[in-house]
Amino acid sequence: MIIEKICPENRERALSLVLSVFMQYEAPDYSELGIRTFTDFINNKEATDSLQMYGAFMNGELVGVIAARNEGNHIALFFVDSKYHRQGIGRKLFEKVVTASTADKITVNSSPFAVAVYQKLGFVPDCGEMLSDGLRYTPMTYYKDDLAKQYFKIQGIPAILWGDHSAKVFVAVHGNMSHKEDDVIRILAEKLTQSGYQVLSFDLPQHGERKDDPMPCKVRNCVNDLSVIMEYIKPRWDHISLFACSMGAYFSLLACTDMPFEQCLFLSPVVNMERIIENMMIWFRVSEEELEARKEVTTPIGQILYWDYYCYVKEHPVHSWNQPTVILYGSDDSLCEYDTVSGFSQQFHCGLTVMEHGEHYFHTEEQLNFFRQWIGNHINI
Repeated sequence: MIIEKICPENRERALSLVLSVFMQYEAPDYSELGIRTFTDFINNKEATDSLQMYGAFMNGELVGVIAARNEGNHIALFFVDSKYHRQGIGRKLFEKVVTASTADKITVNSSPFAVAVYQKLGFVPDCGEMLSDGLRYTPMTYYKDDLAKQYFKIQGIPAILWGDHSAKVFVAVHGNMSHKEDDVIRILAEKLTQSGYQVLSFDLPQHGERKDDPMPCKVRNCVNDLSVIMEYIKPRWDHISLFACSMGAYFSLLACTDMPFEQCLFLSPVVNMERIIENMMIWFRVSEEELEARKEVTTPIGQILYWDYYCYVKEHPVHSWNQPTVILYGSDDSLCEYDTVSGFSQQFHCGLTVMEHGEHYFHTEEQLNFFRQWIGNHINI
């Protein structure tokens, strides 16, 4: 098999293969609008000519095609002739794109049919399925790095163990609309593994590999998951620490009060979930009586308010936290109020760092660099 760049005279042949495989495997998942959107793209010569396109050839026959844009950093097309599935052709094509790409990650908007294929290649979902112009797709990302990583499951919970063997570990609990391999956790793993730690991260319900999990991401379920993770960790490492972000911090505050953590790092922590739910109820004009009657209310931003969730957090406020903890907070956090976070840090003697113009979700280059430096300043070597 030969993998090589598709020359101009073979582009029509390549696009014909793409369309044939699309109609066979992916079109059944789409509406007429979605099929038309895809075929219009395939027939747009200006759009397809801008792609970097590679083909897999066996005995002169074109059997697979991959095409990327943005200097090879986003996969636009990826199709293998059905007669040659499960022969490693797709992986070889993908490896060609990885070699040619210039960034530290590669993105794709996966069709429903291909999500499992991309996961086997190492991609992780960025969020749940989306819909645009009739096309259903899941945004996914592949990260290029040299970090040692082990993918496995803990009682069915997808997890990653980052770094080489060590007696020291950080448990990493992600926030809302995130996953076990997002940018913040990757930066954390890079910094900590350089200092001799391992990092264990995992997906909460309805996040990452569990995005289609029927079990909702409610506090009781997440606290139970954290208890499972902690029971796994306690007999395996001598020195255990915690990183938690956003709502992951709140779940940790409920589940881990008795854990012997050596240190805790919180990023944009939710420390009073009742306050946040009540704020959302005010923003979206949902009364307590309405929520009790309807049991669940979907807000305009897609967040679901649950009556049983609200009752649980009212019945389980954070009363104690005697762990050595430092907090990083953004001054422009629109979810967690400064007075609430500051009051928590004073009550439980936590160190508090405020990044001017930082947001609740640290995602810009400036915010992530600040986060990176903050980790370096606060971890125990």
